Amino acid sequence: MIRWLTLLLVAPTLLAQAETVPDTVATFPGVAVAVSVEPIQARLGDVITVTVSVTYDEQFSVIPPPRGIDLGALELRSYRPLNPEATDEGRTIARTVFELVSFELGSQTVPQFPVLVRDRQGTESIVLSDSVRIEIISQIAPSDLDTANLKPVMPQATAEEFEEYVATDWRPLIGIAILALLLTAIAIWWYRRRRETSPLADSREPWEIAFEDLARLQNLQLPTDGKFREYYFGLTEIIKAYLGRITSVDHALEMTTDELRHALPADDLVGEEATKLLSFFTRADLVKFARQVPSGESCRDDFDYTHSLIERLRVTYQRRHATIETEGHVDDSPPQHHERVTPI
Repeated sequence: MIRWLTLLLVAPTLLAQAETVPDTVATFPGVAVAVSVEPIQARLGDVITVTVSVTYDEQFSVIPPPRGIDLGALELRSYRPLNPEATDEGRTIARTVFELVSFELGSQTVPQFPVLVRDRQGTESIVLSDSVRIEIISQIAPSDLDTANLKPVMPQATAEEFEEYVATDWRPLIGIAILALLLTAIAIWWYRRRRETSPLADSREPWEIAFEDLARLQNLQLPTDGKFREYYFGLTEIIKAYLGRITSVDHALEMTTDELRHALPADDLVGEEATKLLSFFTRADLVKFARQVPSGESCRDDFDYTHSLIERLRVTYQRRHATIETEGHVDDSPPQHHERVTPI
């Protein structure tokens, strides 16, 4: 009797959760998903460009394939969602470019890319692209292995030849080698200086960039429109990009939560913030990938946490650099606080 009562109580909840899971389909009326791969045959380490194009009617909205899908033996080099464009037929086309590399020989598969489609009634479906077979070949061409081109084994040097080799004056060659190293060092210095002074480089401080991105995300009013996944994607991307600029975790923007779980505690600047930060990333993953719906208060709290985290790391970063520049003298003057962004 108790078992039946439990089932009757739990059944409505299970049915409600089942209704929120979008269907996964190969085709969808009004939406076309195409994938192009260039090249189909590539050498080890060569960049393989995969473009996922989604053409859809005006009554739909789409979310492009995410960065963190399982690519198998392929590795993600870069991820670029392009701005949607209107077609002559009155439809919209959105493209996402993945740059992949592989370091395993043989036939491999570019996986199916999921595209989330939502109609005006809020019904969601996941449309999958076709998978594509590619071939990864060696950097050594078969003609290079032709035995006819192999040179015979050199005979072993005699004692007289060895003594002559030892007696050779190597000073001119050593001087040439030192000169080559000096020229290489000068070239590297010049290249780095030119890149640092490039007008295309963003010369602003990392926290200025982060606060501006945070204000831009706030102006989109995504939680108000029910776009919680996009909102938390924005928050986590802002934090990861900021960590990549201000900490030793250079590639934080490309890392998953599990990868950051090992990298963040080892960074001196993050320090005690690592536990709370990883907890935030875990909550955000539930919204982004498990479709958990947060409350409005949770959205505001996470916005406030992101803002305060950027500010706290800024203060710590500036204090440490002030200490280094003054050779051990700690600047006790209060840091300048950045203007507060009003939470959503």
